[in-house]
Amino acid sequence: LGNTFTSINRHAIYLSAGTRNSLVTGNTIDTVVNPSAAILLSAVAGQSANEDNIVSNNTILNAGIGIQVNELSHYTLVMGNKLKRISDTPMFISNDGGASSARHPLGTVICNNDFQSDGVSFNNLISLFDNDGTIICHNTGRVTSLAGSAGSLVNVQSVDSTYTAAVFGFVA
Repeated sequence: LGNTFTSINRHAIYLSAGTRNSLVTGNTIDTVVNPSAAILLSAVAGQSANEDNIVSNNTILNAGIGIQVNELSHYTLVMGNKLKRISDTPMFISNDGGASSARHPLGTVICNNDFQSDGVSFNNLISLFDNDGTIICHNTGRVTSLAGSAGSLVNVQSVDSTYTAAVFGFVA
C-alpha cells in the first residue's frame, strides 16, 4: 500500500504460492529494467492457487509488462491502474504451463484501467492466453505507436481448447 519502486531489476511485487485475499494498491513502479512484469501473480505446479486478490490504483511507468496474472491465479480483480510507457504488453493474463497444462487463470476481471502508450512499441494492450472467464470492461486510454508497430487492443489466444472472454466498452 502506497510504496514507490524505482529501477527494479525483476518484479516489484510478486504474489505466489497460495496468496489469498491480498490488496495491492496505491503503489508507483517506475522503470523495470529487466523485461519482467512489474506486478506478477503466479503459482506453479504443486503450489496452492492464488485466489481473490485485488490489484488496484497502481501507477506503472516504463516497463516491459505492466501487470501479469499467471498460472493458478484465480478470481483476480485488476482495476483503476494507470499503465504508461509499457513497451511490450501492459496487461498479460496467461497460462505459462504449456499446451497440456490445466493451470490457466480463472475469472480475471480487468476494468477501469487507463493505458497511455506514449509512442512506445507494444504487442497488445491486453493479451489473454489460455485463460477462462476473463471480463474486460470500461478501460480507457490513448494509444500511439512508433512506425506502425502496434498490436491489438485486446488479443485472445488459446493453444489447447476454447476459453471464454468478454469485452465491454473498451475505448482507445
